[in-house]
Amino acid sequence: MHILVTGVAGFVGKHLVNHLKDEGHTISGLDKLEKIDPVILSTLEDYNSCDLSDQAIVHFSHKIDSIVHLAGEASVSAENSQQKNNNVTATKVLLQFAETQQINKIIFLSSEKVDNSNSNSAYAISKRRAEQLILKKSEASGFKSTILRSSMVFGPGMKSNLMGFLRRIKRGKHFALPNSQSSVSMIGVHDLCRLVCGCLNNSQTDNNVYKVTDGRSYGINAIEHAVREQFRIKTPKLAYPKVLLYLSGKLGDLSNYFGIKFPMNSNAYAMLFDNQVMHDDSIYLDTGIKPQQNFFDEIQNILTD
Repeated sequence: MHILVTGVAGFVGKHLVNHLKDEGHTISGLDKLEKIDPVILSTLEDYNSCDLSDQAIVHFSHKIDSIVHLAGEASVSAENSQQKNNNVTATKVLLQFAETQQINKIIFLSSEKVDNSNSNSAYAISKRRAEQLILKKSEASGFKSTILRSSMVFGPGMKSNLMGFLRRIKRGKHFALPNSQSSVSMIGVHDLCRLVCGCLNNSQTDNNVYKVTDGRSYGINAIEHAVREQFRIKTPKLAYPKVLLYLSGKLGDLSNYFGIKFPMNSNAYAMLFDNQVMHDDSIYLDTGIKPQQNFFDEIQNILTD
C-alpha cells in the first residue's frame, strides 16, 4: 500500500515511517520543513515540503492509497488563528487532495482534549472541527476514516508541558510539588504507531472514533518521584505552594500572548492538578493489538539528552 504521512518530520511521524516500512508499505511524506532528517528521508519514496495552511499541496509521482494525517498545530497555547490555519484549513486542503486521489482511507491523529475538561479551548475546537470535516467528506466521497483521539504521547523526542516538567526535575531546578490527586493518560509512541498500522488494513476500525491510551493512570506525584529516584535527585524539603503555581500559570498565559516563553501556563497547571484520565479499550479490541510500553520504564530513554 502507498501511504502519505503528513507531518512526517514531527515526533510521531519520524517513528511512524519506520513502522510502516517494516509493514512493507511504500511511504510518501509531506511536511512544511524544507529539510528533514536524512535517515527519515531515505525511507520515503517521495517527499514534498508544503504548508497545507497555505492552501496548496504538491502532487506526488505515485497514486496515494491511504493517508495518515499527523500535521497540525502542536501547541495547545497557540493563538486561535494558528489553530484554525494549521488544524482546520490544512485539513480542508488535504481532503481536497484525498478526493482527487480517490484514497481508500484516512487516519487522523486528533486529541483527547476534544472531549475532556479543556474541550472549549481553541486547540480542542480546531481539532473537533477537523474531525467533523473528515467524517463529512468520508461520507460524501466514499473513503473510510479513523479518528484517533490520542492522549499524551511519550517517547524519546516528545515535546509537551510534561517534558519541560521532567527536564527541570532532572536538572535539579524544581522544588517538590504539593500533593496532587491528578493523574494523566498517556500512550507510548511505538504503541501509537502500531495502532495506526493496525487501523490501515482493519475494516473493523472504519469510520470509528477512538480514545487512545495505554490503559494506565500515571499520577503526577508518582511521575515526579520516579524521575528523582531514577536520576538520584534528592527531593527538596520545600514544595511549591499550589496558589503560586496557579498564579504562575496565569502569568505564563500572559507571557505567551506577548510571545515570551515561560515555564508555566494554564495547561501545565491543569496537567498538575486537574485529573485528566480517560480510558477506552475499544481500539485494542478492534485491532487485536495490546499496549506494550509503560512510561515509567522509559524515563531514562526519554530524558537522555
